[in-house]
Amino acid sequence: GAGPAPLVMRIQTKDGQVIERRADVVKGAPDLPLTAAEAVAKLAGAAAGLLTPAAVAKLQAAVEGIAAGGLAPITQVLRQARGAMRAAAAE
Repeated sequence: GAGPAPLVMRIQTKDGQVIERRADVVKGAPDLPLTAAEAVAKLAGAAAGLLTPAAVAKLQAAVEGIAAGGLAPITQVLRQARGAMRAAAAE
């Protein structure tokens, strides 16, 4: 099958100038994977405001250990975080 469509970004500045860039492979795709540091930063950014820094660290460790631990440690961290969020919302 065909791969993902290329990404085209077009921006028009206040003075009317149009700037366009195309990426045939975007960062994070299988052909251009994120580095470990980029993946950690992406996780932290996505979890900001949803998970505590401690929960993010636990989730990161669970993801890094997925080959040995499977999904159970990941779901455990997420369930604990969901419970904490519900408790905080009930206060």
